[in-house]
Amino acid sequence: MTTEIQLHHIGEVILAGLLRKLSVSGTLDLKCMLHDHCGLDIVLAQTKIIQPIAFDVNVQLAPITINNEKLLFDGAHGVDVLCRGHGTLGLALEAKLGVDRMVSGAFKKRFMKTASLTTHKSRRIKGSMVSILNYRALQNGAVLPLRTAAEHPVEVVPEWFLVIRRPVWEQWNNGKSHPPPLSPNAHVMIFEDIVKRHGDGQSFDKLVHSLAGNDFYRSWGIC
Repeated sequence: MTTEIQLHHIGEVILAGLLRKLSVSGTLDLKCMLHDHCGLDIVLAQTKIIQPIAFDVNVQLAPITINNEKLLFDGAHGVDVLCRGHGTLGLALEAKLGVDRMVSGAFKKRFMKTASLTTHKSRRIKGSMVSILNYRALQNGAVLPLRTAAEHPVEVVPEWFLVIRRPVWEQWNNGKSHPPPLSPNAHVMIFEDIVKRHGDGQSFDKLVHSLAGNDFYRSWGIC
């Protein structure tokens, strides 16, 4: 039976599951499309994120203080997948696994407006996770230090990965276009490359089934 659930609905969970499998098999040498001689394993080593590595999904960011003012992130400001090693450092992966409205210009317009502050009494950070990870600063130039709000918080290193679909990358590199203005600390991985490294279609379907689980009625609090 064909599912109505689309990849971008649960992409973070699937991405984390794939990377866990590859980490166990020692095959995290996944190519970065932006830089020569670069890949996930190399960036993890450079940022001193060492084994054993956990891959956590939708990790929320902790409040930060700038100029003696406590600033909050909202619920949408979670790291899609956090690569967390044996220590206090973590590497953020942001998954954009849709294929519609993802040409370079549309991507920049949708996701790359520099973060700013709301006008709430207790002000919050306003902006997409792509812009937060890419610029690590507000419109006024104030630096954004990023730490997770987990029980054992980690510092999110400046290096980060954007994971996109192959058709999107091909749109960005078709001779008429180019990637959006990503920072030198940004890296790009192709989701299909990660799936291919994991195995064939049957193994991918098996992984998705195992991650989707069951018992939705109780888990989602419908009962």
